[in-house]
Amino acid sequence: MKLAKMFEWNMGHRIVGHAHDVNLHGHRFKLRVEVRGEVCAATGLVVDFGDIKKFVNIAIVEKLDHAFMLAKDDEIMMRFFAENQNLKHVIVDEAPTSEVILLWIQNKIQKPIEVFGVQLSQLTLWESESSSASLDF
Repeated sequence: MKLAKMFEWNMGHRIVGHAHDVNLHGHRFKLRVEVRGEVCAATGLVVDFGDIKKFVNIAIVEKLDHAFMLAKDDEIMMRFFAENQNLKHVIVDEAPTSEVILLWIQNKIQKPIEVFGVQLSQLTLWESESSSASLDF
């Protein structure tokens, strides 16, 4: 059986070399985490939604909400955050596109979520109402 839970946060980023997204801007990101597993005969549950909520909030939402994500080769923003280390930021290896952000999320939760007896089935990240990226497992 598959179950899904939605999460939302606000985050800024910029994409060096992109016509419009080179400018600092942000989105109200939405993440759909879909897991699959067997229904437990004793509880009638695949997994408790509250457990998934707590796990993803700690692993992802708390780290990204009201943060700025930047690429390690973005010299301007790296210099800014070196001088303002108290400001919330996340450094990634590549330009923080929706695809890169989704892969970052996958890396943070794919194996640890298995402690709940489930596996990831799909991750979908929306950066707007009409633009999303998905990973199927």
